[in-house]
Amino acid sequence: MTNFDQQNFSSMKMPNFQPPKYDLSGWQKMAAETERRKKLNDQANRSQIRSELLLEQIEKNTASLTELTKLLHESNLQHDQIIDLMGDLFAIAKAKDSQEAQSLYQKSIGKISSFGEDVGNITTLVTFATGIYNAVVSLL
Repeated sequence: MTNFDQQNFSSMKMPNFQPPKYDLSGWQKMAAETERRKKLNDQANRSQIRSELLLEQIEKNTASLTELTKLLHESNLQHDQIIDLMGDLFAIAKAKDSQEAQSLYQKSIGKISSFGEDVGNITTLVTFATGIYNAVVSLL
């Protein structure tokens, strides 16, 4: 019986079993699309945060415009001094780099302190200059 079993076994051919092949391209495409959407969502979230921060800065900067307008009506400064100072303040906004912005800011602060205005007016002007400077530097 042993010979018979060996003989039958050796003459038998085993079927060639192959594991099934699956097409994973659909899953790979879905994973790639999910990753792309996640990146887009992250970018959108970062853009939203930057927009909110910028709007907060704009709100802070425009809050001083009311005070500045009041100052223009009540100040002892001559109109040409005010116009000259406004030109200096807005030159900060056109600065090409943070060094230029810093230099123009310091020039404006020096001019403000030389006007001989009362403390409230100086504070308003310095606040306005600082607001412009901070907004510009954050963009550079």
